[in-house]
Amino acid sequence: MTVIVNTIWGGKVCQIMDRQISRSGRLRQVEVVDTASVKVCVVRCSNALFSIAYTGIAVAHGQWMDAIVARCLAHRPLSEAMMQPGSRWLLRPLHVVMRELAINLNGRLNSDNQTRIASIQFSIAGWHLGRNPQPFLWDLLRDPPEKNGMRYFRLQRQSIGKFLRAYPSGLHVESLGDIGAIVDERLRLLEKVDGFTHDDVERHIRDAISARSEQTATVGRSVLAVQLDPRDANGQVTFTNYPNLEDNSRPQLQSGWTLSPFMVCSPSASSTVGAAYSSCSKYVEGGYMDVKANLHVRTRLPIEAVHHGGPVALSFSTQSRRPVL
Repeated sequence: MTVIVNTIWGGKVCQIMDRQISRSGRLRQVEVVDTASVKVCVVRCSNALFSIAYTGIAVAHGQWMDAIVARCLAHRPLSEAMMQPGSRWLLRPLHVVMRELAINLNGRLNSDNQTRIASIQFSIAGWHLGRNPQPFLWDLLRDPPEKNGMRYFRLQRQSIGKFLRAYPSGLHVESLGDIGAIVDERLRLLEKVDGFTHDDVERHIRDAISARSEQTATVGRSVLAVQLDPRDANGQVTFTNYPNLEDNSRPQLQSGWTLSPFMVCSPSASSTVGAAYSSCSKYVEGGYMDVKANLHVRTRLPIEAVHHGGPVALSFSTQSRRPVL
């Protein structure tokens, strides 16, 4: 399980999730498999920019679920490489891409005995692109088993346009996954605060997820956030890594999968050496660019997580993905 929180406010769509993967062990104990996993893919198709996060089963056919989603979107196997050819299948509109993703995921999960009846939900948040971009929130839901023992996905669209017409400057927030009561309690506090930037909202949600992690072993303290803003020429996509500050490892600038018709990047990790400071001085920043898709990807790390001193090591690579047992 995981926690996913989606927000729409101030010209940005944001998707925030914890990074822990766990499984049931002996005597119903929770065994932590990974504390810094990637549970999100960002996609640029012909008429939309969106991110897909999941909660539920994390592995199928011995592969991490984010890699399975990326391969289903690309219609081909993908390697762990920073730059590889894009997918021409993404030159098509959003509804076609999503319909075929559902079909491909049906095939992948139903052909694995371990995931045939497993529960999983995909949350899709993004922008319909055009002269006047409009946000959207969709869900890819897995229905109960049919008589043949298989489960199938259906797409559910939310009425975000109706909300924005009624509250054009309002903050829309939704949460799903293993949220308990504390996440929703913390989110309701956002109705009472004033003067928050979108980064402030993001940090508030990070704190809510961290509070939930203290209550259950199925939710981790490390968080990855994705902000999408098609009007930001310097970073239409922003990945922010909020690591567990109690971890002694050296935090890095990190991203999830990014896919476009012209280039695919697997999850990346880079050092903070030579990174720039954000204009608000609260983050260090890195990133990369898909020139043909005009897609700028910004990666960020909170300044309080940056390790100063020690040996200088400059690195930029794909994230190390541990083999699935």
